[in-house]
Amino acid sequence: MATTHLDVCAVVPAAGFGRRMQTECPKQYLSIGNQTILEHSVHALLAHPG
Repeated sequence: MATTHLDVCAVVPAAGFGRRMQTECPKQYLSIGNQTILEHSVHALLAHPG
């Protein structure tokens, strides 16, 4: 069976201050577990099979 490779482009918005969250640092740099929210987003994109 032939394998098809699809090119994938993504834009990860990682700017702003997240003032509504009322935190000291921007929300993209807040940690969930041992990674920042930004890292979780990028790793999810890199794991995409496309």
